[in-house]
Amino acid sequence: MIADCAVRLGCWNVIQFFDDSVKGRLSNTNWNVIGPVSRALEGCNNTGDTAVVGIGDNAQRVSLQAQLELAGWQIASIIDPTASVSSGASIGAGTVIMPCAVVNIGAEIATSCIVNTKASVDHDCKLGAGVHISPGATLCGGVIIGERCWVGAGATLIQNIQIGSDTRVGAGAVVIRNMPANATCVGNPARIY
Repeated sequence: MIADCAVRLGCWNVIQFFDDSVKGRLSNTNWNVIGPVSRALEGCNNTGDTAVVGIGDNAQRVSLQAQLELAGWQIASIIDPTASVSSGASIGAGTVIMPCAVVNIGAEIATSCIVNTKASVDHDCKLGAGVHISPGATLCGGVIIGERCWVGAGATLIQNIQIGSDTRVGAGAVVIRNMPANATCVGNPARIY
């Protein structure tokens, strides 16, 4: 999906993958896997080459992005052309905003985040590094989410809620109170599981 967004943006001439489990061409695409991730970590060969980490695991995504930066890669952010992102929002390096997502004024999205398809991040929300907001999730204004959190598909967080780092919010959950770090919360209203 990230590569597909990049193609629609038209900013890159060549899109290639480093992957430990796939070799050759990715099925149903024109995109090649040119080697394992370790090859990318050997260093960037060409000035101006950029990378985006497309790993779903939040902690691994943050870690690999830091390693790529140390290896000399420039880290790109990708915002799908169908997304609506306010000019008054800030988007960190390596963050991907997927199709039809909305990021409103005053939102601060840190590095290595994913705001997935049709997710909504309203005004003045703050997302820590490595957060994943799943498809259709809604963050009302002023929500603060700690690092490496995952917010499930269709979840709703009411205004001014705070979520501690490494917490998982279940799909469809309705969060009406603050949640601590390292928790899993589910239901309507959401409770720690």
